[in-house]
Amino acid sequence: MQDESPTSSGQQHEAADSFVGGRRETELERYDRNLTELTGELRVALPGVQVLFAFLLVAPFNQR
Repeated sequence: MQDESPTSSGQQHEAADSFVGGRRETELERYDRNLTELTGELRVALPGVQVLFAFLLVAPFNQR
């Protein structure tokens, strides 16, 4: 039978959190990494959205 004491299960749970995704990082570090990746993706997508919006805004006002 396994030892289900709070210390051993707490240590196992904490160790499992450290290796989520194969990385040795805390939850706060994971949030920081995810935020950095998200802002990087937004920096790439934002100019495309601006160009598309500008085209859709100007197109109806062009004379034929």
